[in-house]
Amino acid sequence: MNEGDTSTGPSFELGKPIWGIGLALVLRSETNSVRQGDIIYVPTYQYNILSADTPLRVIKPDPEVPLSAYLTVLGMPGQTAFYGLELIGAPKSGETIYVSAGAGAVGSLVAQLAKAKGLKVIASAGSDEKTDRVEDVLAREGPIDIYWDHIGGPQLEYAEPSSAFNNAPPYHVKNLAEILYKRLRFLNTLTPLVKNGKILWKEQAFSGIQSVNEAIVAALTGNNTGK
Repeated sequence: MNEGDTSTGPSFELGKPIWGIGLALVLRSETNSVRQGDIIYVPTYQYNILSADTPLRVIKPDPEVPLSAYLTVLGMPGQTAFYGLELIGAPKSGETIYVSAGAGAVGSLVAQLAKAKGLKVIASAGSDEKTDRVEDVLAREGPIDIYWDHIGGPQLEYAEPSSAFNNAPPYHVKNLAEILYKRLRFLNTLTPLVKNGKILWKEQAFSGIQSVNEAIVAALTGNNTGK
């Protein structure tokens, strides 16, 4: 949202409407790629008219999974946790991972996925008291093999000396956007875990378009719970 920052999309303009991605029901379609009754990812408006050449992703929701899960654990937060851990972390059973902001939408999923793979998980949340304990915990429980950082600051400073990866060469994933778009192994792996209760997630719902301001402020001030 900061003006002039480099990002994957244009900055929001002051005084203009802002948008986010949501799920929508197709009420009418004149193209074969999307049919009436489909559920699609689109910018969130009460009603939206899209041209036939607009790239759209249709989801096939599992009837045993809440539809809202495709915005949370089976949506962007889940994909971030899954691919970040799998492709960058390459976790192995017996390793130790430290997750900052471990109570958040992504951090909580990273912790659960790592635990399921047999890793020792150390997680911290946002209170000053917990931040003050990070250095002591890492000194006692380290060294750590994987550090999942959400916030930088003193926790990153404490994690670096405790890490076992300081000499590892940096690795940059070149096809992450393609992987996220195609979703490859993601839904096949996480959907059964969600259905079986092996992966838990927290959603905080704000009802109605009039609650958007409240939701945005909660997210930016850290007063939201989960996604």
